[in-house]
Amino acid sequence: MFYRAQLQKYAVEWIENQPRDAKFYVSHIQDYLVNSFPLECLELGNVPSGEPHYLNDARQAIRRYRTCLRKCRSGRWKKGWWQKM
Repeated sequence: MFYRAQLQKYAVEWIENQPRDAKFYVSHIQDYLVNSFPLECLELGNVPSGEPHYLNDARQAIRRYRTCLRKCRSGRWKKGWWQKM
């Protein structure tokens, strides 16, 4: 069985492996999860709201790693982008 927190762990590792000052959006993490672990993403199923669980795991990984990230809201970067510090 594949544990739900495992995808969050992989998402946090993806963030950690990004270079300093790298900018990314939540969908970049979600794409990484679904492309690297397609069977695991299918196995987890959906959250009660009906959304696939891996989408939620990507958002939770950002919440866990938030102290090392900066939210990009000014300049040419639109709302929702994150930057690794």
